[in-house]
Amino acid sequence: MLRGILVLSLLTLAPIFASAATLQSFGSPLEIGVSPEHPRAGNQVTLTVSDPQEEVGTTAYMWLVNDRIVDQGIGHKSISITARGEGTIETIRVIAIENDVARGDAITIIRPASVDIIWEGNTYTPPLYIGRPLPTAQSTVTVIAIPHLSVNSVEAEPESLIYSWKMGGVTLQKQSGYGKSSIAVTPPRFGSAFTVSVLVSNKSGTVVAENSVLIQPQTPSLIIYEDAPLLGVRFNKAQIGLFPFTADEVSFVAYPLFVSNMNDVSYTWNLDTSPFAVDPARPRRATFRKVGGGKGTHTVNVSFENMKKFLERGDIAFQLTF
Repeated sequence: MLRGILVLSLLTLAPIFASAATLQSFGSPLEIGVSPEHPRAGNQVTLTVSDPQEEVGTTAYMWLVNDRIVDQGIGHKSISITARGEGTIETIRVIAIENDVARGDAITIIRPASVDIIWEGNTYTPPLYIGRPLPTAQSTVTVIAIPHLSVNSVEAEPESLIYSWKMGGVTLQKQSGYGKSSIAVTPPRFGSAFTVSVLVSNKSGTVVAENSVLIQPQTPSLIIYEDAPLLGVRFNKAQIGLFPFTADEVSFVAYPLFVSNMNDVSYTWNLDTSPFAVDPARPRRATFRKVGGGKGTHTVNVSFENMKKFLERGDIAFQLTF
C-alpha cells in the first residue's frame, strides 16, 4: 500500500520537483539538521529532518540529493551520505508528504571543507633536539590555522577568510577576524590541558570549516651534555646515570628544556650536596677535575629556575665514578 502511495506522490509531484534549484518552500516549518555540522571530505554525514507537524505512522518523507531521490517512506526522517571532495556541492532536499500531498520541504547544502591546526610552545629547546617546543603553564603557545576552503572551485587565500578562535569554549574576540589565521595564547589554568578551536569561513559564510586541538602544558626539565675537548658539546647523548671519569677533567653543559626565556634562568650546581663554583659568565657549564688517586662515586645535582616565572624550574642529578 505504501509503495502505491509513494508512486502516486511521485507522479503528482513530478512537475513540482523536476528542478530542485527552482523549488520554493511550501511554508511548513521543516528543518534539516546536519551532523557533523561542518563536514570534511570523506566524512559520513547524517541528515535528520525536524517536523513539528509530523503525524506518526502517516507522514512520509522523500529525500533528494542533487535532484535524485535517495530514500522515501513513512517515518524516514534521516539519511546518511558520504561528503565528496572539497569544493563539491551537495544539495539535499526533504519533502514531507501527507495524504499524497506535499505539505512542506527543507533544503540544505553541503560544501565540504577543512582546516588543519599546527601549534608549538614559545619555549627553548637545545640544538639538535628532536621534537617541537612544548608550552609550559606560564609560556605562550602559537596556534596556526591552515584552511582548505574552495570558493568557485578555487582554494581561497588564507588572508581572505574570517577566523573565529576559541579557547576553552570562550571566543577570543580580539584575536578573531579577517585574515587572523594565527594566535598566541597562554594556558588558562596553569598546567591543565586546554582546547583551542577555530571556525573558518568565507565572507558570505557559504563555505565553513572547523577544527580543534587539545594542548597539554609540560613541566620544564633539564638536559646535561658532556662538553668534550675535541668534539665540543655532545648533543647526541644526554648524560644520565653514571659517568665514568677516566680523564683528568670533564666538563658538562646544562640545557633547560621548555623555558620561556633563557636570559631569565639562573643555575645552581652542587657536588655531594655542597655548592660547586662555576664561572658566573658561563653558569650553565661546570668543569670537574680529579684530585688525588682515590676511587669513588660523587653525585652532581644541577637545578634551574626562571626568575620571572616561578613555575619554570627543575633539576637533574647524575653520578661521577672513578
